[in-house]
Amino acid sequence: MLNTKSALYSLLPMVAAFALFGQGCPTPVTVPDATAPAPATQEESATINAGDAMENETPQTASTYEPFTRAKYDAARAAEKPILLYFYANWCPFCREQDPRFARVIPEHDGGVVALRVNYNDTDTDDDERALARTFGVTYQHTMFFIGPDGEVKKKVIGTISDAQTVEYLDLISR
Repeated sequence: MLNTKSALYSLLPMVAAFALFGQGCPTPVTVPDATAPAPATQEESATINAGDAMENETPQTASTYEPFTRAKYDAARAAEKPILLYFYANWCPFCREQDPRFARVIPEHDGGVVALRVNYNDTDTDDDERALARTFGVTYQHTMFFIGPDGEVKKKVIGTISDAQTVEYLDLISR
């Protein structure tokens, strides 16, 4: 009987984790803009057709993941976009594993993040990439900087991250 109880108690944390995280991510809640007009009354809403309602919605902006160029980085900074810099080496097995996952997950994110894969200490690294690595103090490939629209680094990660962590950190800089 004691062994059965011990076995059941050892399974409890796994069951709890599945119950909490196995159901997927909750739908994000949008906080209303204080400058937005008040909601329409029942009478007013009857006069709004579906086409008008679509025109008033703010479209979500898809995030992008592409190779670094100085022009893309400068344009994202000037537009005050959230930015992910991923310092990648073509010889690094961890980088080669992370890269296709980013290529799949990031474009599905609707936060307008500009994610740039920056070559680091490999055969494809150019002078602009070396300069950017020095600016950010990068000393190791497989380093990520999640930068908010204000230009502030919100999160620095060295190593592999999961799809869920990727979404969490993209949300951190884009919401």
